[in-house]
Formats: sequence, C-alpha cells, structure tokens
Amino acid sequence: MKIRRALTAGCTAALLAVPFAFAQPAPSGRTPGRWRSEAMGMYQGAAGGPGMAMHHGRRGMEHRRVAMLTDVLQLTEQQQQAWKTIREDTRAKVKPLAEQAFALRKEVREALETGSADATVVGAKVIEAHEARTKIRAAVKAGRDAFAALLTPEQTAKLHTLQQARKFMGPGGFRSQPPAGS
Repeated sequence: MKIRRALTAGCTAALLAVPFAFAQPAPSGRTPGRWRSEAMGMYQGAAGGPGMAMHHGRRGMEHRRVAMLTDVLQLTEQQQQAWKTIREDTRAKVKPLAEQAFALRKEVREALETGSADATVVGAKVIEAHEARTKIRAAVKAGRDAFAALLTPEQTAKLHTLQQARKFMGPGGFRSQPPAGS
C-alpha cells in the first residue's frame, strides 16, 4: 500500500513538473501573456480597434514572411528596397481606410444596439464600410502586382509555387484534396 502511494505521488509530481521543464522564455523580453496575445493578433494597439490590433500583432509575422520570401526568392538589395517602399506605400494607403471601416462598423453596431436604428442610415454606413474594404483590397492587390513586377521570371515561378502551396494548406495543416478550381 505504501509503495502504491509512493508511486502515485512520484508520478503525479513528475507529471506536474513536465510543463515547467519545457517552458521557454518569452522572446524580446516581453511578458509571455502579451507575447501570446500579440502572436494571436489580439494586442490592443494605440488605435484600440480589432482591425488595427491585428496590424500590431502581426508585425512579427510580417517580418518573418518578408525574411522568408527574401531568402526563398533570393531578392537582390535593389529588389528588397523597392519592395520595402511598396509595403510602406500600401500600408499608408490601407491604414486610414481600415480605421474608417472599423469606425463605420462600430457606428453600425452601436446604432443596432440602441434598438431604434434608422434603416437608411445603417444601410448607408454598411455600404460606406463595404466601399472602404473594396478600396483596401484594391490597394493590397496593387501592392502585390507592383511586387510581382519587380521579380525575374524564375522568382515569379518560385512565388507562384509558394502561392499554390499556401492554397493547399488548410487551417489545421494540409488538406486531403487540393482546393476546387486548382
């Protein structure tokens, strides 16, 4: 009986110690909670809205993506500088539109929560938010097209391969079948 109790206590202690043995320090001196929430895109930045929170939380992801594409596509210094300018210009165009769309969605939500919302006012705000999102998509597409124009044919082929692989990835990993239309 004492042996069984000792074994149970030992196993329990070992199981409780496993998470501490594999714990990793947070990168860049950040606290683990904030790092985790930033990585998930939930950090509330200065703008305070989810749209901008995603932007702040994804800065690290953007840097990793840029570094990965720079390595895989073997971009020259000139291409890297031109791409950086394109990204900055795109960000400058998108940021006010994203803030506008967020503010409009917030106004619509607040109007609907009052219970006495005017359908024409709400509809106009929804249409305006849709137009802002359409402008965002157009600005992002223009940035992607400008980046593609920088690439050599070999780099374009590599980028196309990466894009096809990304389409094949699902939320939980590889899909069992390629997406429809591929």
